Amino acid sequence: MGLKQRLKKIPQAYNALLFILNSINYFDWRFHRDFPRYKITPYWQQRIAIVKMSTDNQKLEHVAEAGKVFSDHQLVHNGMKITLGSYYDYGNTHLLMENHGVHEPQEEYAFNEIMKVIPVGGTMMELGSYWAFYSMWFAKRVRGAQCLMIEPDPHKMNFGKLNFKLNGLEGVFDAGFITDEADINPSIPFYSVDYLMKKHSISHLNILHSDIQGYELKMLDGCKDAMNASKIDYFFISTHSNELHQLCIDKLKRHEYLIVCDADLDESFSVDGLIVAKRRGTEGPDIISISKRVK
Repeated sequence: MGLKQRLKKIPQAYNALLFILNSINYFDWRFHRDFPRYKITPYWQQRIAIVKMSTDNQKLEHVAEAGKVFSDHQLVHNGMKITLGSYYDYGNTHLLMENHGVHEPQEEYAFNEIMKVIPVGGTMMELGSYWAFYSMWFAKRVRGAQCLMIEPDPHKMNFGKLNFKLNGLEGVFDAGFITDEADINPSIPFYSVDYLMKKHSISHLNILHSDIQGYELKMLDGCKDAMNASKIDYFFISTHSNELHQLCIDKLKRHEYLIVCDADLDESFSVDGLIVAKRRGTEGPDIISISKRVK
């Protein structure tokens, strides 16, 4: 195990290291040193080509120079700035450059449509937040927004914090894994959604966004109290197998949620599948028509 992985097991030490690296703009320096030498791989060439095929790209508004790399940030389609290389480093930087600042066209289009009905003071929880893209968008778009971001990897969470700071936004970051039952004893705890809502005194969620690498069904098991009490309006769930995709849909329907749109891994123009679900009676569209990939 390398030094970086060992330090991650000691969150206080790793966070101290990140504080020092941030203070000397290490990540911008490293990006500008290495990016010109990066040769895009066949994997990223194929991935970029697939993402660009989605007609949902054209349904999104793009600011001038969207995707452009500047000296200290890259611009995404909605005008937000991101720390250079803050999401999967150089490959995704190229994707954003070539696709005018859009990386997940189906999900970004659906997210944009749902945000049109989010009220002032809306609340969002992003699980597996990494660079905090969707939370940033929510915080920028919704007046008086409250954002909670959960991420187990301190290195990835650091990029979310840097991106929030870069855009002058405020939010709460909490390090932890997501599962069905809370265990707060490990150095990086395991949380359920029900536990997090109590911990952070959240009475209602307008959007729960989840990208947690195969734990999405356990996540739903861990928010049954909130669902039963009608405390979650919308789910945005990234799915990581077609079996999990269908199991999540089945569970959401059992809790009386409407499936607003979905694309399994075969239909997605991104790496993950997508489910957008809505609590019955919530304001907003019952159906959003997204493009679907045909292999």
